[in-house]
Amino acid sequence: MKNIDYKAISHWFATGFFENNKKSFLKNEIYHDQFGQNFEWFYEPRNISFKSALYEFGDLFESILDEKIKNKKVVLPLSGGLDSRTIAAALRKNKDIVTYSYEFDHGISETKYAEKIAKLYDWEFHRFIIKEGYLWQKIEDLAHINGCRTEFTHPRQMAIIEKVSKMGEILLSGSMGDLLFDSFSINKF
Repeated sequence: MKNIDYKAISHWFATGFFENNKKSFLKNEIYHDQFGQNFEWFYEPRNISFKSALYEFGDLFESILDEKIKNKKVVLPLSGGLDSRTIAAALRKNKDIVTYSYEFDHGISETKYAEKIAKLYDWEFHRFIIKEGYLWQKIEDLAHINGCRTEFTHPRQMAIIEKVSKMGEILLSGSMGDLLFDSFSINKF
């Protein structure tokens, strides 16, 4: 499709929201470049097999992670979803990982999957239960953190931000892979 705006898609993946008045991933709609002068979007499709693409992604992903986390204590939130499993697999050889997961009080037991992943790699694991009403004590801090630029009334992380921030030096987190890359009925073009 010639009408796809790859720069808008890139910005949305990088930040989680559309910048300024941009409202879609299509060209010819208002979009302001907020990446700065050193950012240049590059897209050149190649005809390669899925297996080749998978191995190239894995090699690139693991080498970038190795470079960025060198000699740092890593904090990895685990959910059992696509993103955290992908990051965990890439870090499988690293033993200086602290993991955690959370679930709502009286909610679905999400932490059981995360704990299995942590146990598989022999990583330290912390389980948190998020109590009802946690957000009201944190909403001002949260508004300050994200500048009210996205919807922010669902961040369970804010209930435990003080505890998590003391667990290590760098936090690695994936976002929305399960939603974006899981069996949608998207027309092929």
